Amino acid sequence: MDRWTMVLEAIPGSLAAVRVDEHDYRPVGADLADDGAAELGDALTAVIDAEGSDPEHLVLVVPGDLEHGRFVELAEAAELAGLPEPSWLPDVVARTGEHLAGLAAGTPVVVVDARRDQIVAWSIRAADDGVEISCGGAIDLTERLDALVSGVVYAKLEVVDPDLAGSLRRRTDAAGRRDAAHLSRELREARRLMCTTDGEELIVTAGDAEVYLTRAEFTGLVDHALRDTLHDALGDDRPATGTIVVADVVTPVVEQLTEATGATELHAAAGTSALAGAAALVLPRPALEPAPEVDDLTDATPTDGVPLPAEAAWSAPSRAPRWAVPALSALLVVSLAGAGTVLAGVPLTGTPGADLVSTVVGVGLDRPADGGR
Repeated sequence: MDRWTMVLEAIPGSLAAVRVDEHDYRPVGADLADDGAAELGDALTAVIDAEGSDPEHLVLVVPGDLEHGRFVELAEAAELAGLPEPSWLPDVVARTGEHLAGLAAGTPVVVVDARRDQIVAWSIRAADDGVEISCGGAIDLTERLDALVSGVVYAKLEVVDPDLAGSLRRRTDAAGRRDAAHLSRELREARRLMCTTDGEELIVTAGDAEVYLTRAEFTGLVDHALRDTLHDALGDDRPATGTIVVADVVTPVVEQLTEATGATELHAAAGTSALAGAAALVLPRPALEPAPEVDDLTDATPTDGVPLPAEAAWSAPSRAPRWAVPALSALLVVSLAGAGTVLAGVPLTGTPGADLVSTVVGVGLDRPADGGR
């Protein structure tokens, strides 16, 4: 039987697909057009006709902050073409695919996306076939970084103008609220400039006062934010986790992130495709020695006391899932995006924002696709 996986990339600046077979991959034999679900569905149907058979699996490479409307559009196009229900792969993780393919199954990795001023990280784990991605979306460093920058600036304002600093904190009158809103805007712009440029110093204004934020101070805060955020998300197992920093340009912040964590730095120029990395994740790879178990990710019985469906073949994550298609709280996806096995999380009852535990159903090459992804 002709068994293959379609990997479709739908990111700004790139709409393309490759066919992944047992030993290699190549571009599909038809052009793609994307002007809504219907047109893309027709284009995908033409791809299937050109290839002469239906793919067994579909992997969609998308931005990590995929908008809900775009998600619905892509999912509908896949349905119109009769494609399998897709696994969703963030493009920043796909770009690390060739590196991840060389790691032993079970190796935990944090992928830091430093391609813009809002730095995010993905907690993942290498697998024999594909990659395991924690549910719930990216770990956002921006909130913690903004809080740290704000604390430094307010401390400096307390020295320069204590009355103004007090007014900004209290926000009890119109002038205080106006100055506080202006300062919040200034701080966001300072973070953006410090993340995307190599400037050594910025002036932050609040009311009639001015304070300086230096490069050394900011990079120190980035380091602090990264460590705090990853510790909160991953717990004490963080030291056993490797780090990959993905950047489009090298900035002082990228250098700091790389040096502070001993990370591998991967260059991803704007407008380039992530398909080669995604294909590397899907292709079968040589057997490597399994990585040592990390309790946070490899607990064999993380759902003790929780009833599991009879067909469950894989352990659920031991903490709240961290990868979901954004804006769809009911769809908690753990994507093992490979031709051999693709996993889907089935959420148990819980309220939005509460800790959830997802059971995981395996779908292998020797199993029917019904009931899984």
